[in-house]
Amino acid sequence: MLSRFFIKKGGELRLNPQTSALLKMAELNIGSANITLLRTTAGEDTEENLGEALVYKRNGRLMIQEKGLFITIPDGIKAENQDHFQGQGEILRLWFIHERVPRVVECRVDERVRFTLDTLENVDPKVGVGFRITPLSDIVKQDKRSSLRFSHLPGRGALPVYPQVLFDACVWRTNLTYPTEDTIAPQIEDLRLIPPENSHMPSGDELQLESLVQNFKEAMRGNPSEERNVHVSKPYFEEKHDRSILLELGFSDVLGLGSEDIGRNLHIKKPMISRIKDRRDSHYLSVGDTLVLHYGSRSTLDGRYSYHELVTEISKGGLENITIRPQMAVRGEQGMKIGVVDFSVNGIRFDSTPDFLDYAIGPDYVGLTLDERLDQLQDMVLLFNFYPRLRFNRDADAYRPALPKRVSVLGRIVRAEIEWEDEEEQRHGKLKTFGVKFMYDPVEYSRDRYHYDRWEMIRPFKENRYFKEVHKSLNGLIAYLESQTKEIEGDTR
Repeated sequence: MLSRFFIKKGGELRLNPQTSALLKMAELNIGSANITLLRTTAGEDTEENLGEALVYKRNGRLMIQEKGLFITIPDGIKAENQDHFQGQGEILRLWFIHERVPRVVECRVDERVRFTLDTLENVDPKVGVGFRITPLSDIVKQDKRSSLRFSHLPGRGALPVYPQVLFDACVWRTNLTYPTEDTIAPQIEDLRLIPPENSHMPSGDELQLESLVQNFKEAMRGNPSEERNVHVSKPYFEEKHDRSILLELGFSDVLGLGSEDIGRNLHIKKPMISRIKDRRDSHYLSVGDTLVLHYGSRSTLDGRYSYHELVTEISKGGLENITIRPQMAVRGEQGMKIGVVDFSVNGIRFDSTPDFLDYAIGPDYVGLTLDERLDQLQDMVLLFNFYPRLRFNRDADAYRPALPKRVSVLGRIVRAEIEWEDEEEQRHGKLKTFGVKFMYDPVEYSRDRYHYDRWEMIRPFKENRYFKEVHKSLNGLIAYLESQTKEIEGDTR
């Protein structure tokens, strides 16, 4: 009997993972969890988000019977697709938060359960139909970034800095916070940005096209020749998914920079992906289409870059070149600049500064303890805009990641590094760096307001696709550089 609850390892008896998971969940006494369907009854592997399910409790404590616990029907299950979730052996992943730390556990659905009225008297929620599920593994914390962390500043990380891929980054406060227990919302739609006090948001003044075109050209002329380009995207409605997205078309060179004529139009190369004849293709461009441009401009004083967005409309088409006319004033990046220390496929680490603490918490942060400051920061939904700076020579260009000019992701501060004046006594400390976990990716774009208006949670074991691309590229680049070094060493022997 006891062998079902214990395993023997190294001469000691230990709880098996399933029993350990039940005991931990009973201790955490979770109230709900996000549900992902991993395998259907027919044995087909999938990765379908089923939404949130409540966990049954009796007299305020987790209800556990027959080595299992009970959940309600996930709220993402609709009447038309209940036929593929019948409670007959499906494999699920439960994802929940405890003390701000994401945790996951895989479970098997054993049976569909119908509770009697007598049973429901002492049970919450008072939902008559649910499922009994059995853990298949122990609970796993998702607070640590297991992937390789690439150094961004010399001497600040385990790896050398690879200057081929670096990032400028800006952070925005938002009006939202994360829950500290149970589930987080699978989607965010009511996000509002709170700019720093010293930011200069664009005004609603009348659009001066000649002045805008002149300033744009001057900004382009100040860039190195290889960066006199813009990243082009097209707001596009996907009928299949009933949503609007920002369709990326790639980088295009800016034309006519040597001309002294200003005018009211700009000229760019047509993106290669759009040089097609199929009008039904989403990448096809027509006169009247809206294009969103992202670009950087280098300061002649300190060499630093500022970043901008420009909404335009195609006024004249062509086989290789197109003419566009600005529709709005240039929108500069107004978020607070931060110094990236290192980054991985799942998050970043950045330096703490008094300006950031003042912006994120407010000027009263100086009267808070370190724990109180961190508690407030960990609750905040923060928007991070990353601007890649890529420097690849011809030999290594095969490892250049395909990135847009701006990568946006919602993140959460999950840890902090403290610098103590007295290390032994841990007195007079200050927050030195923050570790951020990526939490939400943008999935829908407003064609009226020209910004992302719906975000989707990055589920466990998934990554932001752009940082995944960077991760793969740098791994390949490192292997290539190591092979080059070995060849040189072999030739000198």
